[in-house]
Amino acid sequence: MKTPLSLILAMASTFAFAQQSGIGAVKADPNPVRAGQEVKITISAEGEAPAFCGMVVHFDDGSESRQVKIDGKEGKFPVTIVKTFAKAGTYSIKAEGKKITSHFPCVGTATAKLVVEADPAAAKPAAAACPEGFKMQGKA
Repeated sequence: MKTPLSLILAMASTFAFAQQSGIGAVKADPNPVRAGQEVKITISAEGEAPAFCGMVVHFDDGSESRQVKIDGKEGKFPVTIVKTFAKAGTYSIKAEGKKITSHFPCVGTATAKLVVEADPAAAKPAAAACPEGFKMQGKA
């Protein structure tokens, strides 16, 4: 029995697609971070980095997700995003493949947890001011 050429090509393309690398890991640095401080989020590839795909990065703080195109020129793995989180809490950062215009989805999904601590400077109450003409004496 002869195998049709179209079946051989379909099997070869399926095997090549199965071997394709994709999104490997998400890392936040520093972690933990203070509220209002910049955090560098790095998304790395697993295995050989794909040269042409799309992904979306979701932040668990209610802010808008970011779309990223990997095109082998300007957009390459590892991808770095700089972001600030306004409120203290534990947030999930998730990168997942998504079709963006002509870019097919990157393979895979990766997630990282980020701990955002309250800014101690913001938590301190302002010193009491004396009314005009008065001075503070002794210990506050």
